[in-house]
Amino acid sequence: MTFISSPYNSVGLELADICKPWTASLNDGTDKRMMNRAQALVRLAQVLNHCLGHYPRVVMAMNMQQAIAEGVGADPLYEWYYDDQVTNGRNTTTSLIIHPREAGAGTDCEAGRYTGGAVTESTSILNTTATTVTLYDDMMEANYPHARGNAAAAEITEALSTFNGYTVTGFSVQDDELSTLDSSIHDHVVPELAKRGAEVLDDLLEEVRDKLHDLETKNLSKFISWSAQRLAAGWQTVAAGTSDETGCATSSASFVNLIDQSVTARSATSPGMSCHVRNRGWGAQDEANGKLIKVMCRVNSVCAGGSLHGVVRFHGPSFTAGGGANNYCDIPVTNGAAQAWNGGASDFVYLDASAADGDTTTGRNKIDVLFKIDGAVTTEKLSVYGLSAWQHAPAY
Repeated sequence: MTFISSPYNSVGLELADICKPWTASLNDGTDKRMMNRAQALVRLAQVLNHCLGHYPRVVMAMNMQQAIAEGVGADPLYEWYYDDQVTNGRNTTTSLIIHPREAGAGTDCEAGRYTGGAVTESTSILNTTATTVTLYDDMMEANYPHARGNAAAAEITEALSTFNGYTVTGFSVQDDELSTLDSSIHDHVVPELAKRGAEVLDDLLEEVRDKLHDLETKNLSKFISWSAQRLAAGWQTVAAGTSDETGCATSSASFVNLIDQSVTARSATSPGMSCHVRNRGWGAQDEANGKLIKVMCRVNSVCAGGSLHGVVRFHGPSFTAGGGANNYCDIPVTNGAAQAWNGGASDFVYLDASAADGDTTTGRNKIDVLFKIDGAVTTEKLSVYGLSAWQHAPAY
């Protein structure tokens, strides 16, 4: 086992001068040939270790209005879904914005990680009860850690529970930063393999390439994270035509926007989730592959009543490399199946790495979510209780 420092600060990485295999003679100014310098590779390895330790993922983040925040308790209250591939995210911290409870009783007013049984990781107990709550005066912060161990190397579900009136108005779940990398469990490179005066061997160069590739293809952005609020009795029954904190539901035979069901198609100004991905692609942006950012899409949904199935559409920006106006994926929701996270390997859209963040056209990096019943509706209803979308490895 080796412990490797992961420095908090990363200096500017300019290797040109220290990579030169020659130096100017102090006598007559002529060039003097030298061997390749290990210093350049040492510095590159140190900066990579900084990135491996100090680029923690945010796997979930939400906030909600105080007036609609669930203030009784639900086990679980919010549920989220993501692709867990990051080896160095072995420990996470859930940070919460909370307010004193206005209702509820009991001596264990807390929030914690949902386990399907007894909560093992939770906030400190907050048994204060207030008759009225002021948004700013009564705002407090709380958190709890979770030592999750190695990456699941799969798509997983996690959830947050509250008990006895604990009121959450915002929370985030993020990997902990690492000031030290443990060689037995963390992705790392060993700068000392490049020794001064010795040859620069290709094994360290390959190690740097491999870990940089993992960093750029696994520790990627989450673009959409949303969960409806559950109650103690479970997910709430949502009437068709509703889009609020309890969930979204439709009985429409044609697509309607999940956020505003009066909107029936994606446009430059339709409600959706904006994504800031300028220059976040792989490769030259004057080529199609250099523009493409692949985004995997998932939806927590259920379709019931009648016999027709539901469809949830994630619709990305219109640009040539991404398929133009056909840059969307339709996720089927089988009628009568249990509520679940739906979506598979082919359910993705593209974002445009060359588009400006201030773009206001239909090519702006925005993902709309629309849904419908697939056919002539009788008694069918499609309900959505969660959305998730994240950047995937290169699209080529």
